[in-house]
Amino acid sequence: MGCEGAAVINAPTNSVQDSVNLSPVAPPLPSYHHCAVPLSLREMALSLNLDTFSVLKLQTEEGQHYAFEHLNDVLAVSHIEDVVRDLLSKPGLFVYILSVFPNATSMHLKILDAFPSDPRIFQQSSIPPLLSTISSFFFSLPSDIYHGDESRTIGRYKRYVADVWPAMAILSSIAYGTTTARNTMVFDFRERNTTVTAHDATILRKLNIQPPTESNIAEILEDVMAMISQILNFFLALLSDPRFAGQCKDVYFGASGGQDDEGEMEVADMLPLAHTQAPQLEATLAASNIDRFGEWTVLMSSTATKHLFQWRRGDAKMAECVLKKIRQLSRGQFSGNNYKMLHGPSHGIPIFQAEILSNLRLVYQIDCALDDDGQAERQVVTVYGIYSHKELDHIWPWLSKLLHGRGKEYRKRCMLRECGEPGKGVYHPATFPLRTEEFVTDQSPIFTHENGSNEDFSWLMSSKYVKLSTAYLNGLRAEREVQLPFQLTTKEWQIVQCPTSCYVIGRSGTGKTTAMVFRMLGIQRAWEQVSSVRKPRQLFVTRFPVLAAKVEEFFTSLVESLALAGCTEDELRSIRSRIQSTKQQTPRMVDPLNALSYRPGTPQKYSELSDHDFPLFITFDQAYTEVGDPSSYDRHDIIIGKVINDESSFISYEVFKTNYWPLLRDKCQSSLARRAWLVFSEFMGVIKGSERAFYSPNGILDRQTYVNLSHRTYPVFAEDRHSLYNVFESYSKLKYTRCGYDMADRTYTILKALSCSLPRGQLVDYLYVDEVQDNLIIDTILLRMLCRNADGLFWAGDTAQTISAGSSFRFQDLKAFIHRAEAEGNLAIRKSRAKPKVFELAVNYRSHSGVVNCAQLIVKVITAFWVDSIDTLRPERATLGGPKPVFFAGWHEAFLSSLAGDRELGADQCILVRDTAAREEIRKQFGDIIGVLTLQESKGLEFDDVFLYNFFEDSTATWSQWRIVLMACSDQDFIPSRGIGTSPHSVLLSELKNLYVGITRACKKLYILDGSRNSEPMRELWLKEGLIDIAPPGTDVCQYIQKPSSLEQWAASGYKLFNTGQFQEAARRFERAKCVREHQIAEAYRLREVAISTLQAGEREKAFLSAAEAFAQCAGDTFDAEKTGFHREAAKCYALADRVHKAVECYIAADDFSGAAEQYRKAGCFDEIVQILSRHPEKITESCRNKLLYTCVMHYSRNGLRPPIPLFSSLESELTYLESQGLSEARIYLLESRRRFLEAADVYLGLGQRCGAIKSLLKDRWNPDALQRAVDLALDSLWQECSFDKPVQDVLQNRESDSYKVLNCVQAIPPERLGISDSGQIRFFCAVQKSPFAEEVYQMGEEFSNRGEEAMAGTFLHRRFQQNRYLSTEINDLLMAQLQAHLRKKLQDESDASLISGAFATHCPYSIIHGCSCYRRHCNQQHERRLCLNAASYNMKINLHLQQIRILDLMFSVVGSHGDRLASMTAALDRLYAAIYCPIYIEGSNADLDWNSIRNAAGCIRIVGEWIQKTIEYLKPTGLPTNYTSYLMSVIRVTCLHTTFGGDCPLQDYVSRERCRVSYGEPPSTDDNVSADIVASLTESDAIRGVSALRFLLQNGVRMDLLVVCNFAEEVCSTFVSSLHPFGLHNLLVPRSWIMNPNKPVVRRDTIQSFLHCLGRLMNILRSGRAHTRFNLPQHGEPFVDLILARMCRMLCILGYNVRDVGLSKTIAEILLLPTLE
Repeated sequence: MGCEGAAVINAPTNSVQDSVNLSPVAPPLPSYHHCAVPLSLREMALSLNLDTFSVLKLQTEEGQHYAFEHLNDVLAVSHIEDVVRDLLSKPGLFVYILSVFPNATSMHLKILDAFPSDPRIFQQSSIPPLLSTISSFFFSLPSDIYHGDESRTIGRYKRYVADVWPAMAILSSIAYGTTTARNTMVFDFRERNTTVTAHDATILRKLNIQPPTESNIAEILEDVMAMISQILNFFLALLSDPRFAGQCKDVYFGASGGQDDEGEMEVADMLPLAHTQAPQLEATLAASNIDRFGEWTVLMSSTATKHLFQWRRGDAKMAECVLKKIRQLSRGQFSGNNYKMLHGPSHGIPIFQAEILSNLRLVYQIDCALDDDGQAERQVVTVYGIYSHKELDHIWPWLSKLLHGRGKEYRKRCMLRECGEPGKGVYHPATFPLRTEEFVTDQSPIFTHENGSNEDFSWLMSSKYVKLSTAYLNGLRAEREVQLPFQLTTKEWQIVQCPTSCYVIGRSGTGKTTAMVFRMLGIQRAWEQVSSVRKPRQLFVTRFPVLAAKVEEFFTSLVESLALAGCTEDELRSIRSRIQSTKQQTPRMVDPLNALSYRPGTPQKYSELSDHDFPLFITFDQAYTEVGDPSSYDRHDIIIGKVINDESSFISYEVFKTNYWPLLRDKCQSSLARRAWLVFSEFMGVIKGSERAFYSPNGILDRQTYVNLSHRTYPVFAEDRHSLYNVFESYSKLKYTRCGYDMADRTYTILKALSCSLPRGQLVDYLYVDEVQDNLIIDTILLRMLCRNADGLFWAGDTAQTISAGSSFRFQDLKAFIHRAEAEGNLAIRKSRAKPKVFELAVNYRSHSGVVNCAQLIVKVITAFWVDSIDTLRPERATLGGPKPVFFAGWHEAFLSSLAGDRELGADQCILVRDTAAREEIRKQFGDIIGVLTLQESKGLEFDDVFLYNFFEDSTATWSQWRIVLMACSDQDFIPSRGIGTSPHSVLLSELKNLYVGITRACKKLYILDGSRNSEPMRELWLKEGLIDIAPPGTDVCQYIQKPSSLEQWAASGYKLFNTGQFQEAARRFERAKCVREHQIAEAYRLREVAISTLQAGEREKAFLSAAEAFAQCAGDTFDAEKTGFHREAAKCYALADRVHKAVECYIAADDFSGAAEQYRKAGCFDEIVQILSRHPEKITESCRNKLLYTCVMHYSRNGLRPPIPLFSSLESELTYLESQGLSEARIYLLESRRRFLEAADVYLGLGQRCGAIKSLLKDRWNPDALQRAVDLALDSLWQECSFDKPVQDVLQNRESDSYKVLNCVQAIPPERLGISDSGQIRFFCAVQKSPFAEEVYQMGEEFSNRGEEAMAGTFLHRRFQQNRYLSTEINDLLMAQLQAHLRKKLQDESDASLISGAFATHCPYSIIHGCSCYRRHCNQQHERRLCLNAASYNMKINLHLQQIRILDLMFSVVGSHGDRLASMTAALDRLYAAIYCPIYIEGSNADLDWNSIRNAAGCIRIVGEWIQKTIEYLKPTGLPTNYTSYLMSVIRVTCLHTTFGGDCPLQDYVSRERCRVSYGEPPSTDDNVSADIVASLTESDAIRGVSALRFLLQNGVRMDLLVVCNFAEEVCSTFVSSLHPFGLHNLLVPRSWIMNPNKPVVRRDTIQSFLHCLGRLMNILRSGRAHTRFNLPQHGEPFVDLILARMCRMLCILGYNVRDVGLSKTIAEILLLPTLE
């Protein structure tokens, strides 16, 4: 919508002003032929015939040849802009033509040559759509087609192109420029406001642009334009690359086949997200169908897949026989040897065997699973494995019985058969309604043999079943293990396809992470399969590095496995050979705590992430590091800097317990002394990390607020809050003195920065947070701010597992917190339109019922006592039964003793202890036992067997506190007493959560070893519920130790622990597995861990040195890609050990020259930095390179040195850099060293240092121009400082004054090198410095007088002869005359400058019509985007004219003749009229005039009113009566201004004077006055007199102003408003300017008819092409006529829309050349 649109009025008359709502009613701006005008110059040029480039014609060689010839002809005579626009009008055509056109290079150069350099006209050019088209094309291509870093560059450029256009609009609106020539811009920032809104600042920061200032706005625009030019050149070059010829052809030939020719390629960022386009994500996850297979879906168990791959590697023909049998089953051929039931109980689920060969069987079951559409269940064939005849033993009858435990409905569905072909044994799969509950069983998977030994077959039930598909078979052919989407439950599918944000709550092992990954995969696949959607940015965040690494590995395997479906035979062979060559390679060992280790190439800054980096899997700490980049914010907070550069200052719980708690414990009450973990959790989770703290000053609860918190919500220290807050204050002081920061400080600081400005970089579309309960609740807001899609949030976790310090919220609290933050809108978080859904997962797939039931009782106790502490869910269930945990109440010390001796745990067994202190105590007593982990270290891990050791004995809760758990027995209706939920019993809350985590680490067997009194209550409770077995006294615990593990199992366990960051335990296991290399690597990481935790400076340095040497040794013994990583780790450790040169050596060995240069910078080795910058610029990141370059330049410039190697390619580039960085001193030094003194002086002047400029100029001794410039500057400075009524001598004798310094600079110049006047003035100031009344001064005055320098003479003789009245008068007159002449000249110069200034110029009509720059090379009119033409720009222009009038009025009061004054007034008012009454409504209208935006509006209105009166007094017609046109145009202008500015000027009296009368013709009468009629029509809304005046002008006027006539016609038309709707303004559709005065008289129909005849006459003149014979047209004649025609058409359309008269409507239609009305 432009500035002036149409107003839809739906209100009573008395409320019109409040009810006006703009909406466009006029048709788009017509091109010339739309209004039947002659062809313009543009249309006369040869245009592109797009029919020549149709797909059918280009498919033939002859058609292609003819198209290229036609394109060459058009390029020869037409502007490249027109050609590009034509080619872009058909989707894909430009891309295809540039890839095959023989003269593509020439066209490429033409496009670059036509690249506009004026930002104001840039967005109207063809560059934006061109860049959007080709960047979207290359971004859509698969990344593997590119070489090197091309893919990332394309992603980065694509994002830049998407973000740059709104930023350009903001920058252009700030930088108001004047066009002096085509493609050049001169900026003028006087009185410009460069402040930007927070929204605009956010847009600018996407391009790393800080809010501009007056001094750098021009430079910023130049940099942006240069970047766009670079990107354009890059993409145009790619189009000519033969690699993309096929894709370029496909994009046009494919697009043209099914699309309309008028369709256009959408910009990628405007496209919808994939998930919104494909809500049924099952289709995207479903594997494709397979040729020659039937309608039965075949599900392959993990065991079956393993067997089949083994046969493929050993005997390919046998594998083909297996597939043949599976193919028969997929066709429903259940008969004969395909359908033999394995013997089992008659009431069980049938298990079948299909004979492959005489001794080989395929074991399968008719099962039921979710269909692909997710809406029903369907029968499937589940294959369990491939076995020999001898292997068909007791397993299958037992499995049949086990499956029977799933219930009658499950059995019924498995037994049903739908016959397909009677008598042939062919069946169709049956379909069933969707189940809401999962099938579970209480049957134990443990099978007891006749000899009493047990065998665990849980793998049969827990196996992952994947669909046999093309991807599966291709993986088999390539002998690559596939990871395909397995079968999900109904509840998991609901989560995956949920279209809104969701909260998923489930206990450990219930499938939360699985649902999350499949949702990510579905969205990713939807983007790959659905056209016209943009790539989604998906971010997965979790607390633990091992979980992030596992999830990424799983997701990547899924994507790569699904991609196998599209591989050709050659590609499959290539994959197979590659796999065979890498079979013997050992797994890579990289730091799991470093994001770059397992995600190579990922930028370390959030702002540097591109679409190609997503999906991204990171930890919370890595997210903080990326988002907390200090350069991303205006304020560089010290903590933000520490997040990036000083992790050693971070206060974790371990650091708190080791370094802070010993000092704080003495200040605690005895009740707090043993509760360090709870104290730290309260600090982080409540006082600093809670929602209340988030909204508190400084992010910390004050004492009173903390004390008043709800005891029910925060029960842990409910009775000790005052004493705890005392400890917190001590902690805060200690933290401050040590310059430390904790997790709450880190989050709050980053949130505070984000509240001012979002981080640089594009926000993500989907955010997945796993184990969210392990964070502070304020962490969730930080993550929420990273996601722009309010429906793209996925929060998963279990608040029963909150064992991380500070975790103290429920999902209910999280949901409410997010909702409130979105609703407030203070953090720029978009609120979701749909209510987020909450899902509960209650089926445990990891552990059996023995472990699950034991853990479920703990949850029951927690919810019984502390109902608000965790989320209340349905009771958790397991899919299988299992053995109960075994409780050892004592005599287990021998167990640990034996482990220290000749016994050891298995590789998949572990001992869990409470904390590191407990582990150290075990090692102290029993030696270095393998397999001891703390509860915190075990989070995210799982083991077959877990030994929970002395959990209760080491508990901070007492026996009396543990006793209360017995009150929650199941046979009582328990209602907890009021005091149980508060201190001191609340310590149990955290204890029970830790116990829950320890129990749920076990997959198969759990052993609880604790003989303390504290264990008795829980043991009694478990026993009463029948959930545990008590080991008889004397039972040997060692019998539960697994059989000795193989070396391979120990190695696999070592890798698992290494990837969790448990380096010490991993090293032990690698040593046990005899893996020397792996042990060495794990030991190096362990040494680094020790060094980080060491606090004493000397010891810390030694520890890092040991770690560095260990990493260096690892690098020396490695010959693969890990070598670089070890060198980098060694370099970091050397740097922390203050071994700079060693660190540099390792950084260079790691090919990390940024790190090496940074070490050199710290050591002050700048010459070495220059060497790196010169020799390896491509290996240093841009941000680092800029930082190092700036540092080097500062160093060398400050010390007056030059670098050993030039830092810049040329002197000019160095000067440009120094100017861009504001290094003025270095710039001056460089210029003077190159004897460019004039330029150096300009720099001095820019700094306001005139004396420095003079000194610099005087250094150029033999340059007369420099000497004269120095003298001119000196004299100007002296005259300014030594003006009238100032103590000149005091000024000249003050050694601190500029005048004294300047005079000292120039008085030593030899007089013979100066002109007579300059030399005399310098001698005069020297004489005045000594004595202003000396005789020498008088003599100089006479010399000036004799030479005709009267002003000088008067100046210096004034005081000497001030007593001589006659001479004083002469001097005063002389001075007055000189001053007036000077001011008059200044006034004339200023007025002349305004006439040619672009700031006062009107908008170019060509630019307005076509939305691009005009074709005239020297057009001095303004070229702005249509989007920039709004009410603000309109008022800005009016303000400019009014301030100019104020300046002129001030000058007129002093100087100027009466005639010159009136002429200038008239000219200024004419320009003001043209600014207010614009040719077209989109530029603005008087309805948009806002006096609040006008500076000193009252003064401006008063001055304009005075000028109107003086001008109307002065105006009178001159010459012949037929030449009165100019006078009448002036009357219209002045009268219109009078109606706008108001006042009481009697215009009618002035124009009614006899000398001002303009007669209509013979005979004259008293009413015969055209000028009086004009005034009456405009001031009194007299339509009759207005129509008469308009008719006279059109009949007799010559050389008229077309704009004035058009405006007058519209003013007359606006008087018809009341006549169109005599009953009020309701339902009128008119421009706002028409109803500024709603009280208009009713006009008769014949008056409107007469007006339409006049308007028809005017339209005919304009259409005829003879407008120039009647009107004075501006520079762009034809476009201006088109513009006026469009305005006339709009006016008639509005009139016709509102009129209720058929005859008038018919007349209007005839004028508009519309079809005859029926």
